[in-house]
Amino acid sequence: MSQPDYKPPLIYISTSYVFDGGVVSQEFPPYVPTSVANPINSYGKSKWDGECAIRDVMNATNSNDGGRGVIVRVPLLYGEDCVQLDESPALEMMKVLLPAATGGSTTKKIDNWALRFPTSCEDVAKALKLMIDRALVDKQFTGTYHVSSPYGITKFALLQLQSQLLNVPKTELDERAVGNDENPSAANPSAAPRPQCTQLCCDDTWAALGSQVEFATLQDGMRRSLRGFPKRFVMGR
Repeated sequence: MSQPDYKPPLIYISTSYVFDGGVVSQEFPPYVPTSVANPINSYGKSKWDGECAIRDVMNATNSNDGGRGVIVRVPLLYGEDCVQLDESPALEMMKVLLPAATGGSTTKKIDNWALRFPTSCEDVAKALKLMIDRALVDKQFTGTYHVSSPYGITKFALLQLQSQLLNVPKTELDERAVGNDENPSAANPSAAPRPQCTQLCCDDTWAALGSQVEFATLQDGMRRSLRGFPKRFVMGR
């Protein structure tokens, strides 16, 4: 049915990198939507600028004639149907396990310092569906919401998990990769600064929606993401 007076909301996808991990702000995770934002890299700053535009322009009025903006902050994401490992930072380090990497003499350092919360795009989509359904019946639905898996892990620990799921011998992984416990920014001043942990608290999201998403465990999510490895990522599906 046509609804000429209906003005759909804009859902803006932001990032947990609007927070600094407490380095400067002294506000530490887990973060709620009202926590003090202080992005420390260009990506986080660009996303924060977008958030400010939503609040200042779309949500500047409570009038029904105004637009509606919904801000959704997410962490590191991964897809369950990727065909290229570099489609997600949660998968890209697995390039060290590809056949093309065999015979390399350099052991690759993988970040073992920052705590990430890899979240399946499938689960984010479920949360977005809940928000869209809510917006259809509540024309005043706006705000900032967090959507994140609660399961934290470093990139190197994630690579170890992925290797286990693929039955890669530990001795082979040890030859190809090693965990780097240093802050990447300290070791490489030219690298983009990153906070060590920006865990998002989703309690306010579920309270507002009246429903909750059951996030995939890292084991289940990665198992689905890696089906057909390595042929799937070398030759495409």
